[in-house]
Amino acid sequence: MLAICESAGHLWGYLLPVGLFMGWVAVVYALFRRSAPEDRTWLIGLLVGCMAIAPLVMSIPNGFDGDGDYFARFLTSVAIAIALGLGIGLLRRRALLRTVGVALVGDVFAPGLLVLALIWVFAGDGFCLD
Repeated sequence: MLAICESAGHLWGYLLPVGLFMGWVAVVYALFRRSAPEDRTWLIGLLVGCMAIAPLVMSIPNGFDGDGDYFARFLTSVAIAIALGLGIGLLRRRALLRTVGVALVGDVFAPGLLVLALIWVFAGDGFCLD
């Protein structure tokens, strides 16, 4: 593999996404590790719900003000996820930091990981990171 790019660039193209995925799994594990079993259902629901928020908000055509700004849509999806995390944390009277963390992982990390996986699959053959 190193002979194709004559450097370690091709190798990084394969190792970087795997490392980022393992980091994402470690963050999710840390958030769910010490949660009570009765709270895990709420946390999994929050994670899955926030995974759907980012694509739904990003799919609004031309953005909110008509200029197609993706950053405003990103901030809106993050604000919605934080509000959901705070709401569920206050409703369940549990650790707010954990529920907000799960919401942010669902809203930002999961769609980002999907985009990274798509780039890795489509650009993986013959792709050098130099």
